[in-house]
Amino acid sequence: MNNYAIYVLGEVVKPGKYPLKSKTTLLQAMTIARGLTPIAARNKVVVFRFAKDGGGRIKMKANYDDIKLRDDSTQDIELKPGDQIVVASETKMLAP
Repeated sequence: MNNYAIYVLGEVVKPGKYPLKSKTTLLQAMTIARGLTPIAARNKVVVFRFAKDGGGRIKMKANYDDIKLRDDSTQDIELKPGDQIVVASETKMLAP
């Protein structure tokens, strides 16, 4: 059983595990983590969620600027216990 927490990782000022005390959206979670770092890839935010049937994880992509600046609330995902939010870096590349 997941505890009632979310995990914010990657290019946020204060990555870590945060308790989920009430309905929380993706934008709220990034605010709780003190916002994005200067090298954050603002268009590459991913939420990983365990599937209800236990069959793996669901990957949901979001663009921070679309949510915040363009008022695209469809990307401001309501978080569930156990969700992992990952903010990519603009400067890190995967080696082939």
